[in-house]
Amino acid sequence: MIDLSIKILIVEDNPADAELIAYHTKKIVNSPVVHITYKFEDTAKIIQIVEPDIILSDYQLKSYNGLEILYFISENQMVIPIVFITGTVNNKELAPHAKVKDGNGLILKEHMSQLQSHLMPYLNNLQLLKFIKKMRIEENKPNCSISVEHRKKLESAIQKIESELTNV
Repeated sequence: MIDLSIKILIVEDNPADAELIAYHTKKIVNSPVVHITYKFEDTAKIIQIVEPDIILSDYQLKSYNGLEILYFISENQMVIPIVFITGTVNNKELAPHAKVKDGNGLILKEHMSQLQSHLMPYLNNLQLLKFIKKMRIEENKPNCSISVEHRKKLESAIQKIESELTNV
């Protein structure tokens, strides 16, 4: 069990799935602060006010999709990893953005029965995911000057998380 206080935003328009995700999250994290939204306006407000440590989001919601959340975070240069928990498979829009190398992740809803074990590597490595996100933001800034040391740490962080995910 993770003993850190983690602020988690669950973005899901299916109440049963939202509650299931919250339930499994509470089995991993000792005392999480969990917020659940499904409307984009509410999601954007909570992101700005609460500044969650991680977002667990469905990809295809009723009136928008997860990429809109991702773009909102990117535009505001926020260091918040997103793990998409979705039934969408092989989606050309989603796939490039749901990779650990960008500080994000993907869990298929077909694995909901094992959600706890699939979430664990992301939550255990939250600080590394944030580091990856931060470095990716720095890389996209004009006159980027990320040191060789930071690049090595970035590659090491990516390898560590990816190796844990392959064991799930």
